[in-house]
Amino acid sequence: MLSSSKFYHTILETKYRMGGYKMDKQPHTFEDTMLTMKDLQEIFGRGKRQAYELLHIPVFPAMKLGGKYLTSAKALDNWIQKNAGKRISK
Repeated sequence: MLSSSKFYHTILETKYRMGGYKMDKQPHTFEDTMLTMKDLQEIFGRGKRQAYELLHIPVFPAMKLGGKYLTSAKALDNWIQKNAGKRISK
């Protein structure tokens, strides 16, 4: 299990590698960092189908805005901490 600070650091590295942050700009604060489907795939090391399955679990902290699913980094961290060691299913 990643600590909260390590988890956020991993998110920032992922967003930077995927082009979400530019070198000349300050990164967003964690409270406003929204993760996309691709971010979830990278964080969990899973494919598109498994990421969609995760997004459709009723207790997963995601929302659909337009045609895209989003989740906040902070809500995801809280969900992971709350569900550590549990089996997650639909």
